Amino acid sequence: MGAEVRARLNSVIHEKRNQTFPVAAWSSCGARLAYCPRTGLLLILTTSGLAQPTRMDFSRLRRLAMVQYSFLTRWDLEGPIERVWDTIIDVDSYPQWWKYVAGVELVRPGDEAGIGVIHRVRWTTALPYSLTIETEVVRREPPHVLEVIARGELQGSGLWELTQADGTTTVIYRWKVSTTRTWMNLTSPVLRRAFARNHDVLMKAGGEGLAQRLGARITVNSTRDGRSPA
Repeated sequence: MGAEVRARLNSVIHEKRNQTFPVAAWSSCGARLAYCPRTGLLLILTTSGLAQPTRMDFSRLRRLAMVQYSFLTRWDLEGPIERVWDTIIDVDSYPQWWKYVAGVELVRPGDEAGIGVIHRVRWTTALPYSLTIETEVVRREPPHVLEVIARGELQGSGLWELTQADGTTTVIYRWKVSTTRTWMNLTSPVLRRAFARNHDVLMKAGGEGLAQRLGARITVNSTRDGRSPA
């Protein structure tokens, strides 16, 4: 990650309620956007100075269209599907083997089949921000399919699909979400690729951590845009 992107992220995420902070920058038009929560002013800064301030309260900013992301991850692990399945569904164990999982809290237990269980997961990232997400299991077909819906700072769905052939378990994870944090939506024109790359790093660490947890060899560990054909 380049120093320029890191600097922009740092300036964006350290929001101070009584100060104006930058939320986006477009070098192509020489303009920057800044928002002051105390005054409710959205300021457009141009190369020639300060343009006419526009009043916009924070609740309206939050109602701006959320930005959608779609990712497809594949892990191929040399080992039995049952062991891979048991580790993936054990969300409480994630902090023990998944580098970027900072904490897990059981919000609500599910039924006897595991449907309806809700976990609150706090993720750190390779960039200077963290995310807290609640996931609820809505579909569970051991040891092949696990589907969750996500709420919180990301909103959408995740689908785990496991298959086994010739002693190798293939894990496909489809993650389709929208960002709900205002600063992430406002900065997406500049930082969308950085956010996507950040997800790649997080999932790569997950594959490596799972392999180490199982004492297995991982032969494929990749993430790509879920909207693109294979």
